Amino acid sequence: MPESAAKSTGRSESMLAGGYVPWPHLTRNGFKELNEEVLSVWERSTFYRCYGSQLVLGVFQTAAYIEAVLSSISDRSSIPNDVKATVPVRLRRQKMLSEDGRRLVAIIEENVLRTRIGGNETMREQLRHLDAVMSLPPVRLGIIPQNADRSTQWPE
Repeated sequence: MPESAAKSTGRSESMLAGGYVPWPHLTRNGFKELNEEVLSVWERSTFYRCYGSQLVLGVFQTAAYIEAVLSSISDRSSIPNDVKATVPVRLRRQKMLSEDGRRLVAIIEENVLRTRIGGNETMREQLRHLDAVMSLPPVRLGIIPQNADRSTQWPE
């Protein structure tokens, strides 16, 4: 991995190298700094592969959904609450969905669509947004049905 792919904080470098970085270390200064580091990686990439098992993927999240998720985490932990400052940073990842030469292949579990985050209006807006981004040319989104038989899908 090129050294320029990671900031000098050390945590991005560990994340990008596939190393384990404890969540408290990643978020010790709040969410904004971490999201800025993730954004810098996304801005230099042209092909993205993502999997979501519990939440709508960050690149597809609306402002209200982001705020609900991060506020919930901040309220239950000792993470500094910089949610309002983090939302615009996280939303900037979505600009790549309309840029030429980029591709995003994502798979989510069906329960992601059923898990209520932030109330009815937040979820309604989020599902409408997800429906809209699915039609963008660089986006391919697969949904694994909740009742999919996984017993036949062992790794080879």
